[in-house]
Amino acid sequence: MTVSGDKVWAVGTFFDNAAGAQRTLVLNGVGEQWSVDPAPSPGVGDNVLGGVAAFGDTVWAVGTYKDGGPRNTLIMRHSES
Repeated sequence: MTVSGDKVWAVGTFFDNAAGAQRTLVLNGVGEQWSVDPAPSPGVGDNVLGGVAAFGDTVWAVGTYKDGGPRNTLIMRHSES
């Protein structure tokens, strides 16, 4: 988890039964309310976000995805401005 401004951010993975694969998950919370943010899952399966950090008003999340070969690096950026 990380904090940016008045939001708390968390990242992870969930299993999508329909696709039969792991998909990325991005949550942000303000006060006691949490929301799911849209997050790309670019590979054919096993999309994993494992780390998140905030620098100013920009939030970065990192992980991996698989597109049939070895795992690839996944980097996501969200800016509040």
